[in-house]
Amino acid sequence: SHSHSHSHSHSHSQSHSPTIGPHRTLPVILRLLSSSPLPPYVKHYSSLAFTHLAVAEAQTHGTSVDDVHFHEVGAVDSVVDVVGVFVAMYLLNAGTFSVNPIPLSTGSVRTEHGILPVPAPAAARLLEGFEVCDGPATARGELVTPTGAAIVRACLWDAGEGRVRP
Repeated sequence: SHSHSHSHSHSHSQSHSPTIGPHRTLPVILRLLSSSPLPPYVKHYSSLAFTHLAVAEAQTHGTSVDDVHFHEVGAVDSVVDVVGVFVAMYLLNAGTFSVNPIPLSTGSVRTEHGILPVPAPAAARLLEGFEVCDGPATARGELVTPTGAAIVRACLWDAGEGRVRP
């Protein structure tokens, strides 16, 4: 038994503070992943998630994929979130994935680009091809972050078909 208090809270929402982390580009993140000692499975899915995210951000901001500067998602905590999900899946020996309808909410989120509706434009692009549904009636704000949507998209991406698997 240990005696410290467990009264602290744990936030599970993605921070959109403009002061967090460096502005990394996709090539920088892909180099970090490829040069890491992570298992190939983790490198593959993490790279795929960041690539999907870069494509969505490039489309949203009218720029090229390599010129996208990840703001919120370039922060170390977001890289750890993506890699951590795929490390967990690797350790669980996850080989196939499925997803229920993805719940969305209403409201807005403050980002480096200003106040955006939810889902944020990049998240909405990443959710194309997925079945979505209304979130809980009392839910406000961001239920699906662009990072979370990129993780789901990477899990269900069919490279041969160039689309998400149904």
